[in-house]
Amino acid sequence: MTFRPAEAFHPGEFLRDELDVRGWSQLDFAAITGRDTRTINEIIKGKRSITPEHALVFSKALGTTPEIWLGLEAQYRLWLATADNSDDDVVRRARLYAFPIRDMSLRGWIDQTASLAVVEKQVASFFGVTSLEIAPDVIPHAAKKSGERNLRPAQLAWLYRASHLAAHQQDIGKYSEKKLREAVTEMQALLVSPEDVRHVPRLLASAGVRFVALEGLSGLKVDGVCIWISDSPVIAMSLRFDRIDNFWFVLRHEIEHVLRGDGKGTPLSEIEPDSDLESPVTADNVSEQERLATEAAEDFCFPREILDMFVMNHSPLYSRTKIEAFASIHGRHPGIVVGQLHRRDLPYKNLRRLLVNVRQFVIRTAMTDGWGHMPQVG
Repeated sequence: MTFRPAEAFHPGEFLRDELDVRGWSQLDFAAITGRDTRTINEIIKGKRSITPEHALVFSKALGTTPEIWLGLEAQYRLWLATADNSDDDVVRRARLYAFPIRDMSLRGWIDQTASLAVVEKQVASFFGVTSLEIAPDVIPHAAKKSGERNLRPAQLAWLYRASHLAAHQQDIGKYSEKKLREAVTEMQALLVSPEDVRHVPRLLASAGVRFVALEGLSGLKVDGVCIWISDSPVIAMSLRFDRIDNFWFVLRHEIEHVLRGDGKGTPLSEIEPDSDLESPVTADNVSEQERLATEAAEDFCFPREILDMFVMNHSPLYSRTKIEAFASIHGRHPGIVVGQLHRRDLPYKNLRRLLVNVRQFVIRTAMTDGWGHMPQVG
């Protein structure tokens, strides 16, 4: 704890006392030190600061040290600087800006132009706490994320916004694992046409799963997340890679987390990192939960045994014609095949034109925040 004196005095007050003890007038002291009377008078009245030159000559005249006078001056100036409690505001703003305030304001989640006290209340309300001196709880979740293990402020804010959006979805029934597995089977028929991703929110809702399309904040490295509101699962996706292969892979990955109940109950302060689609999963870089979710996503996008056979017959001479024919036979969009081959031995730069965009179709039917959409929720 830092203690601050209730009041500090200008060094001129101490100089006056020293002159009184000696019976010197200001005129006398001016003559002794070689300074003009006006300077001495202004110092005693607190209108002029003690400079190093003043401190040196005063110490010689009064038998003290220069450090005493410079210390008195510094103490007084510091006291003046903190007299209006501006230091408290600095502490408050530093605590506030530990969160992505600018991005949250740009997205309309808070109003950064309001007073400091109002912004503090908005941010505290956003994170469900009464004061920013209380650390927000980490929502129970399991996420597909690249990079470091600890949640960063932008990721935490994104998770909370996802929970806000999900809580405002209406007509979502009780979660049913059986119905979700049936919905996954129905989704197999949607893998041919990019436009058919618009049916995903409806199919998930029929199983009691809430779906949110939430644009990421600056520096956010989260593809998707499975969170739980009580016993109600939520899948939120950032769609940061607007590609058909990424959409289906991340979606099925998060569905597997829901089916396994990952992240339910005990809050997790860290996220087990995943590789992105560009990086193959290995046993030493993911948890068991993430490995199982990734395997489920891979098999959903293309059954492993069938894809293995295609790779064995055509690697490394993949052609667009062969991929399109292979995809058509097995009821997949060719972009999904390319995405899976990129995870194997196809150079990442090859055949990228087949990785068509789907975000425009997703946000037509999903609860969406971002990309020009700004739902007004608490």
